Amino acid sequence: MRFREGLDREVMMIPGTVYKIKIEMGVTSILFHKKHKIRLELASSSFPGYIRNLNTGEPFASGTRMEIARQTVYHSSKYPSRLIIPVIPGSRYDSARHPKP
Repeated sequence: MRFREGLDREVMMIPGTVYKIKIEMGVTSILFHKKHKIRLELASSSFPGYIRNLNTGEPFASGTRMEIARQTVYHSSKYPSRLIIPVIPGSRYDSARHPKP
């Protein structure tokens, strides 16, 4: 989240401080059948898909020290959280070609 205020500057987070973060997801699609569940996972990095993150604030390419990162998602009246998922109603899903699990 060091670039949360723009890609032109790095701003480190302060441990114990609550930040409002908005994460835009890429376009994706999945069909959920009745009783299916979803899970939200957060991670500090997705190496090798994205550049590594050692969670120290050191430069990406030359950093050598590693730290364990802990993310907390707050969900209270003081710090509300939400996951917004667009829904396309009335799907014409072809159950003959794609049987339910």
